[in-house]
Parts: sequence; C-alpha cells; structure tokens
Amino acid sequence: MIALNWPKLHRSTRLPLAVLLACALSNFAVAQPQYPSTGGYPSTTGPRYQQRPAPVANYPSTEGARANQPYNNQPYNEPYGRAYHETQRGYPTTESLGPYNDYQQRNELLPNFEQDRRVGRQPAPPQREPFQPAKQIAIVRTDSILAGDLLGEINQMLAPYQGKATEEQLEEQRQLLMQKLLPQTIQTKILYQELVATLPPEALPQIQNKLANEFDEKQLPVLMERAKVNSPAELDAELRKFGTSIDKQRRQFSEQVLAREVVRQNVETEPAVSHQEMLQYYQQNAADYERPARVRWEELAVRIDEFPSKAEAYRAIANMGNRVLRGAAFSRVAREQSQGFTADNGGWHDWTLKNSLKAKDIERAIYEMPAGQLSNIIESDWGFHIVRVLDREDAGRVPFFQEQVRIKAKLQKEKRDSQVEEYVAKLKARTRVWTIYDDGEG
Repeated sequence: MIALNWPKLHRSTRLPLAVLLACALSNFAVAQPQYPSTGGYPSTTGPRYQQRPAPVANYPSTEGARANQPYNNQPYNEPYGRAYHETQRGYPTTESLGPYNDYQQRNELLPNFEQDRRVGRQPAPPQREPFQPAKQIAIVRTDSILAGDLLGEINQMLAPYQGKATEEQLEEQRQLLMQKLLPQTIQTKILYQELVATLPPEALPQIQNKLANEFDEKQLPVLMERAKVNSPAELDAELRKFGTSIDKQRRQFSEQVLAREVVRQNVETEPAVSHQEMLQYYQQNAADYERPARVRWEELAVRIDEFPSKAEAYRAIANMGNRVLRGAAFSRVAREQSQGFTADNGGWHDWTLKNSLKAKDIERAIYEMPAGQLSNIIESDWGFHIVRVLDREDAGRVPFFQEQVRIKAKLQKEKRDSQVEEYVAKLKARTRVWTIYDDGEG
C-alpha cells in the first residue's frame, strides 16, 4: 500500500518565502554478599552445565568501588543502559516540530471500521451516488476541487478493508472520508491562492518548477520505496490503481509547501511564553506530573527445571554472582549464563512500577536494597535470582524545573495553533467558497 501522507519535508523545502522568490526571480567498595557460602547447599566449586570461561584478568578490579555504585560502571556503558529516554516517561511531553507543522493531519483520519473501536461509530452522511473522479465537489474563488483530487487518498485508506467489508460499507466510508477531507483541502487551496495573489505572473512557474524538482529528488524515491517498485513508471501505475498519479501528487505537494510557507510568513515561529504562564500551567495540571515509585534494575536468573537438582541450579546462580564480584560485567554474565527473561538484553529491566511484579521477594529487594549492590540469592516459584538496582525514584511530583522546557514548547505550540486558526479564519471570511454539501447534496 502506498502511503500518500507526505513524509517530513526536506529542509530545503522549508525556505523562507523571500528565498523562494529570489530563486524564482533570479534564476552519554561496599561489602557485597559472598556467594560461596551456599546456606546448606553443596559447595559452589563450579556448575555442571556448559559455559564459556571468563578469565578474571580480562575484567577491571572492583577494589575501591564507591558505595552504592555498580561495579566498574559497565552496565551504564552498554547500549541498553541508555535505552531510557525522556519520551518514555509517564508524564506529558511536547514535541515542537515547527510552526503549523503538517497542518493537514490526515493520518489521524481513519475509516469507521477503526473508529468503531476507538471513539464510537460516527454518523455517515446521507446516502448518495458514488463519487466520480471528474465530479466538482468544491469551488474556491475560481479554482475547482474535483472528487478525483481526494479519491486516491481515500481509496488508499480503504484498501486494507477490501474483501473484509461489503461494497456498500466501503462506499459509506468513502463518502464519510470525502466529507472529512474536503475542508482541509479547501484550506490548503485558500492559503495557496493567497501566495499566488502576491506573485508576479512569471514567478509562479519558476517556483513550481523548483518544487517539482524537489518532489522528484526527495519525495519520489520515498514513495517508490513504500510502494516497493523500481521505477517512476511502476509507481505511477500503482498510484493509478487508487485513482491518483505522480503528476497529481507532484501538484498537491507543491500547493501544500506553498500553503505552509504562507502560514510561516504570517504566524510567530516562537511565540513568547512567560515564566508565570509556564508555572500556572504546571500548577493547573499538577495531576499530570505525579509519578509513581519506580525502579530500573538488572537481574541474573536460573530456572530450577533446567538443572538435574535444585542444588545444581543454586551452584549456577552462585557462580554467576561470584563472576560479577570478581569484576565481570553484569551484562556480560547475564548474556552468557542467565536464563531470565531479559538475559539477551544483559539482564536489564526498564522502569518497573511498585506492585507490578509477581515475585514479591524480588520486588521487595529492588525497592529496599541500596542502589549498586548485589542482592542475596533470591528464590522464586521457578528459580534463583540475583538483582542489582540501577536507579530508583520515589513516588512524587516531577519538579517544575524538570518539565519547564516541555511546558514552554507545549504552550508555544498552542499559541501558534491559535494564531494559525485566526489567520486562516480571516482568509476564509473574504474568500468565496462553495461545496456540494452547501446545496444539501451531502
């Protein structure tokens, strides 16, 4: 299926209007438990299962390790130790992708087959005859918008449901999507016309030619890759199956870029946000910044049912713990010998909420023991475990200073969106627009 939603525009298309016109006109030692003391189990002279030897000489000494720090800090240097990002937090994050970025958020529009499960079934428009590509569905000033301008995208949205829904159901969704997409298409057309009205007649073809080249160089290869075709001709053939074409995509791309540029020229890129505004938002949305207690940790584990006896399993986990005590990296020991669920990831567990683990002895250990220390051997329903806490946060509210940057970005986006709505509303107020729905046909 060919994704017709545009990928992020290449930086070269994000040129100020003045540059576009110029181009057109100018050509990242705490005492530890000693595992040889097996508490009644046989001596840990060595496990009886196959393992790769790890000479102690290959690992840094742990003498002098500071309290509450992992030995030789190796787990933090492994890639998985950096897998936690701010965007994984349980509190709001804001992404600022630029003013009025991708104002046509058509990827959020789904046929009712999906919305039935998410937000409840939406009413379909009154039944009407199927849209023909050449049917005029809107006029913006003197420019016509045809059903064919939208059918390609709509048919692509409905393609996954072919054979799963009746033709009547598909047509109902097609008409519903047409009614949803048309206002956005009209908005783009209004903005595009606003730019055209400010250009000398000879400039527009040159700008369009520049954007057409940009489409061919940057966007066309992406569409070909998504369609899994090897040439523009093959892509065009695939697009025509949905009722669109490369030429139509190229024209729509050009209009969207220019419409976006008009907005950038008339809306503040970074609206001012005061400290008081950010603090007020933080206080008004305090519940959003409450976080539960959580811990990030690592684990060595053996399954008792994988050994001839429980004693053998105990020897194996003791051997692993002693390797770490002698200086081996926890992550390496986990990958080589552990049988836990996260062994392949070096035994690493991402943020774990309190009361979320079935093994309560393990949960008690990771929430009570000091960070950086190896635990005693813990027995669970299915095996033996050694854990170590990497990081732990108590329940509480995220401080304002930690969220200040994200709050500022969110408020800036809200202000930009408000300015955009106001600007577009002014343009619409002085633009003659007709749609088939105005006549009661839809």
